[in-house]
Amino acid sequence: MAQKIKIISGEVRSGKTGRLKKWLAGHPGADGIISPVIEGKRYLQRISSGEKQLLDASGSEDRAAVEGIGRHLFLKETFVWARQQLQDSARRTQWLVVDEIGPLELQGKGLEPALSAILKEGSVSVIAVVRSRLLERVKERYGWEELYF
Repeated sequence: MAQKIKIISGEVRSGKTGRLKKWLAGHPGADGIISPVIEGKRYLQRISSGEKQLLDASGSEDRAAVEGIGRHLFLKETFVWARQQLQDSARRTQWLVVDEIGPLELQGKGLEPALSAILKEGSVSVIAVVRSRLLERVKERYGWEELYF
């Protein structure tokens, strides 16, 4: 199978993850990471297993244990877990889900460098969530064409 790239793009809180969940309903073999908000806290969740890890840091953690972007603080250990999950998912599925590619990935952090390594290999198609304001930068970073919906 030739690698395909699909992008779900929109503004913050515009329903991107909801559109992704609708897409997933028609692609039961897809696997990867989604980022649900549960009781006001963001998690990363492996699709196939349902396993979740808290992403939001409370602010009380040691600064060495968190990654900050803007006003948000995220647990570095959750990104380590998510990178491992993405690599495992990429070996097991035709469609890899990445919710979402954001400012941290553009800085080489967050889901990087695992995401770039998976994309370079080219053996899996990807559906990714990207905020509208970052769409052009993400497409440029990863060399993606006008392939989004």
